[in-house]
Amino acid sequence: MRHACRNAALLLFYATGFFPLVGCGEEQGRSSISGTVTYEGQPLETGFVNFLPQNGDGPTAAGEVTKGQFSVTGIFPGKKRVQIQAADQSRTYSSPAPTPNTKDSAIFPPNAIGNNQTIEIIPGSQTLDFKLKKP
Repeated sequence: MRHACRNAALLLFYATGFFPLVGCGEEQGRSSISGTVTYEGQPLETGFVNFLPQNGDGPTAAGEVTKGQFSVTGIFPGKKRVQIQAADQSRTYSSPAPTPNTKDSAIFPPNAIGNNQTIEIIPGSQTLDFKLKKP
């Protein structure tokens, strides 16, 4: 009898129009992006990629970069400014950027070419590769 009541309640739930809500979740209409981040051709060991609304209105999204790879889900479509940060940003850089073959060769200055670019996020999945260079 208990199962019959529960089944009737579920049938009523689905029949009254609540069925379309099942499985739709918050991610519907959003985007997922994966890809790579390199600086001077070398994978960024650790850091973050941030997707900021170009007009400043709306939520931001971010993901961790590990060994040059990143993946971010739940991004609202639209124009975004991509800000990439190395994990060790405690060091300040004056021009020029650190020279290659140093301990800091994978750490880049915030004004690296290719950083802070504007891109268009479309619904669904995208693959993006960010190839940063010395300013």
